[in-house]
Amino acid sequence: MNIRTLPVSGNPAETFPAGAYLADEMQARGWTAGHLATITRMKLSTITGIIDGTVLVIPSTSARLSEAFGTSEGLWLRLDHAHRVAVKAPQAP
Repeated sequence: MNIRTLPVSGNPAETFPAGAYLADEMQARGWTAGHLATITRMKLSTITGIIDGTVLVIPSTSARLSEAFGTSEGLWLRLDHAHRVAVKAPQAP
């Protein structure tokens, strides 16, 4: 069997903040940050902080968001972590 490898471009996959995804999901459902705070039993400041990127997604937050949106618990953690790592990574010349 001959296995070909794909060339590596040095360009990582595009990431985006968990807050951007969260805002899109809220908009699709017609929810405000206040609605989501009530649904998830989280502080409004936590929701708005995730949206604006000033609050990290932690496991308990991820679990509550997952329950509200019907996603896997790890989704919110992975989105937040991947974006924060990508932002800190040195850019290829």
